[in-house]
Amino acid sequence: MALLLVLAAGCKSAQSERHDSARVTAPDGSRYTAASAHTIWIPATHGMHASSSEHVQLRLVLEREGEPPLELQLDDALRGDEPGDASPARWQQLRKPAFDLRFAPDGHALALSLDGGSSYELVALDLGEPLYCAHEHFVPGDDFAGAPSSRRVALDVLASADPPQGTGTLHLVPGEYPRARERFVAELAAARAWACSQPQDAELREAVVAALVRPGSQIFATSDETPLVRCVAAIARDHAELRAPLLAALERGEQTQRTRAALALAHSHSPEIRETLLAALSREPVACSEGDCIGAKMLRLGLAYAIAAITTALGDVPPALVETATAWTREPETVMQILGIRTLAHASDPRALARLDELAAAGCSTPLAWRDDFDDIHDDIGRSESPACWASAAAARLRTRQPPPRD
Repeated sequence: MALLLVLAAGCKSAQSERHDSARVTAPDGSRYTAASAHTIWIPATHGMHASSSEHVQLRLVLEREGEPPLELQLDDALRGDEPGDASPARWQQLRKPAFDLRFAPDGHALALSLDGGSSYELVALDLGEPLYCAHEHFVPGDDFAGAPSSRRVALDVLASADPPQGTGTLHLVPGEYPRARERFVAELAAARAWACSQPQDAELREAVVAALVRPGSQIFATSDETPLVRCVAAIARDHAELRAPLLAALERGEQTQRTRAALALAHSHSPEIRETLLAALSREPVACSEGDCIGAKMLRLGLAYAIAAITTALGDVPPALVETATAWTREPETVMQILGIRTLAHASDPRALARLDELAAAGCSTPLAWRDDFDDIHDDIGRSESPACWASAAAARLRTRQPPPRD
């Protein structure tokens, strides 16, 4: 019993500790009505089955008229000497903050200080979603003239790279993982969403396209990549001059950049770009025996998806593409087979209908209604994973659109 009591005492940990800022009121006409910040120190825990390191969270609360407050976690800092851990000075500021918060006179941004006003960090409030910038420090002055503009911060975020490139202010320090990586993901999402909501702005269009195909590991996950690809696809559809950097990445980029470029060109509706994509696909082997096989597979699927999407928009299938799409339907990858069927569904060549009938002969237990709208192959997979069902629907589509045979 005495041993159990000793063990129980050893498992006790210090309580968390919270420090709050004063609540500051926003100027009239601001999107938010007031703001406050706080830190929460969470001690290390050591248990039999799980442990956690000592860390401090920095949170911002933005109040809104007639809506619940918006609480943002700006930082979650670890104490240590690993990449991404808080420096001793930063740790001390977070552990014992001397808060000072100031709204810009027009409410477009908030300056946040942890050291009593010696230096401030920016929270941009005019980009749709709040964007917290921890990499620049400034003194705002009475008129906020010393603060960086929200626009420049967003452009710097889009230009950030790991490893670094160019001379801009980087918002992703190489090696910062995982907490600083999570902070950058939030910055990237806010900057991307704002830039993509301004399609009339040429500088922002160029920045978003460049961000998509910039080499490096700064775009880390599908959740970061997918909305950026969709944004750039819309830009490339409407602004032919911005297809050039995508085509350059398709030709000379790394595997990941080539895949993203292909996906972004999928809505260009251009026969010439379709030919370029076909040429790029012809250089990629069907089987992968060495290297990054997952990356190679994703590249082939990206190229095939873009070809199928352009073909759907154009509504025609050249004879050479009939042969290529037919070959896709014989590959082991189900998604590739469906992309081949998607392409053959628009062909007037009798070989296309013959192949679709051959695939449909395998039998379909759940018939599928054909839809010409084609935005995301994952939507198709969600409707059916059966190539036979897709082929049956595609063959029915072709028969309703082909002229009757002559006597």
